[in-house]
Amino acid sequence: MKNSGSSCENIDLLDEPIENSIRKYKNHPSIIKIFDARKNTQVFNFNQVEETEIGKEIKLLDARKASTSTDTPVPIIKDNQEIFEKFLTCNFNNMIEKSIFPTQLKLAEVKPIFKKGSKLDMTNYRPVSILPTISYKKYMSVVCIDKYLHILNTIYQSINVDSGKALVHNIL
Repeated sequence: MKNSGSSCENIDLLDEPIENSIRKYKNHPSIIKIFDARKNTQVFNFNQVEETEIGKEIKLLDARKASTSTDTPVPIIKDNQEIFEKFLTCNFNNMIEKSIFPTQLKLAEVKPIFKKGSKLDMTNYRPVSILPTISYKKYMSVVCIDKYLHILNTIYQSINVDSGKALVHNIL
């Protein structure tokens, strides 16, 4: 299974023993039991977002928070909320549909923040990452919050809940 001339040749060499092990033990009773136990008909999908969800998140933006040097200022986003709602809804839904997250929204500007001591000593600074206003964090809060709440609700309903105990104790 070597891929001659490939830059991934070392990975291919490591892959053969793994594939051999999988083939060797695929009919082992414990492996069969694991595969039977994990069969699940539910598919995990993200729902499309709506403009109202984006609008709620835009209203939560804090103009006092730092933003990147190439970022659209929060007051402009808030003053033009209807335009940004449509634009971001279209883009977020496109990202969900294609399962692609733009690299630009993953990048952060790292700024050194002075702690104490001599300003000439670089160990007296700590790095702070400044994310774009519309970043991975904002995307995840819009797209994933409904899934997260649904999963928590499913767990909560699937266990025998004793209201006098913490949820963790009920799960255990």
